[in-house]
Amino acid sequence: HRDLHLSLRRQRQMCIRDRLDYMWDIPDNEDADVTVEVTAGSWYWGFEYANGYEKPEEFTKCSSNINCLEVPANSIIRFNVTSVDNLHAFYLPDMGIKQDAVPGLNTATWVDTSIVSARDEPYRIYCTEYCGNSHSQMLAEIYVTEVNDA
Repeated sequence: HRDLHLSLRRQRQMCIRDRLDYMWDIPDNEDADVTVEVTAGSWYWGFEYANGYEKPEEFTKCSSNINCLEVPANSIIRFNVTSVDNLHAFYLPDMGIKQDAVPGLNTATWVDTSIVSARDEPYRIYCTEYCGNSHSQMLAEIYVTEVNDA
């Protein structure tokens, strides 16, 4: 009976270890389908596509790169995150991402957009690090859009 308990415990530990390895295995910029430079400021999120990524014609939902981002469905997206003023935290609850945005420091996180549905409604981006009087207004949207690869 004790051996079975130890075996089940070891299996759980291995599952947790494998999940953590997966989460921390951030793809390099060149290995991601899209790399997005994320800049936090009081009180906005700025987004820029990196590495010469050309915005597909299907991307029609964001009129600005401030507080709005559109990414392709079924893709590996790398986010390079920083801040221009104070601590912020880049939080996409529907995608399981939370990454600190620190002035003068580049941090990174990623998501496989196949874990969420492509849809016309946005997923929400929040700041979860109190950053001043308008912290609660630091909201952004991310759209996951189907793109024709033709």
